Amino acid sequence: MIWLWMFIWLVTPVQAGVPLVLKIDKEFESVRIQCPDGISETQRVSNGQVTFDVLPKGCTVSVTKKIGTVNSNGTWSCTERGCTLDIPPHKPVENADGRVNLIFLDSGKATTIELSCSNYRQRTKIEDHTAVFNGAPKGDCTVYAKGGTTAKSQPLQWGTYVCTISGPTLVCQTYKS
Repeated sequence: MIWLWMFIWLVTPVQAGVPLVLKIDKEFESVRIQCPDGISETQRVSNGQVTFDVLPKGCTVSVTKKIGTVNSNGTWSCTERGCTLDIPPHKPVENADGRVNLIFLDSGKATTIELSCSNYRQRTKIEDHTAVFNGAPKGDCTVYAKGGTTAKSQPLQWGTYVCTISGPTLVCQTYKS
C-alpha cells in the first residue's frame, strides 16, 4: 500500500517534473508568481518564457519591464515613457556668461557651497535649494559642498545644474527646464 501512495505522489504533474511554463513578451524582464498558499517566486525572462516548479492554484502573475534609467539620488517620476528627476521648488535661475547656478535636490546635507576655478574662488549659502555664483571665469570649475558634509563635483562650466550629494561626490547634471 505504501508503494501505491508513493507512485501516486510521483506521477502528479508538479512532482513528475512537469513545470509551469509562461510565454512572455520580450519587453518584460521578469515574472513573479504569488499563490494563496504562500508560494512566491520570481524568474527572469529567458528566450521569451519563464519556468516555475509550482502547481498553480489561483496564483497571481506579475511582470516587470525596464522603463527608464536613473543615474543619481533624488526623487524620480517614472512612467511608461521613462524616468525624469523631480526638481524641488527653488529660486528662479537664469543662465548668463560667468554664472553658475546650482539647484540642490538634498540641500539639507550641506549648508555652504564653494565654486573653485582658475584664479577664482567664491562661497555662498544654499538657500531654497539654490546656490548662484556670478563672475566665474570661462572654463572648468569644481564645486565643493561644505558644512554638514563635504563633497566634490566633477568639473563643470557656466550654466545651470541639478546637484545631489552621494557620499564624497557632488553629482551635478545639466538642468533641462
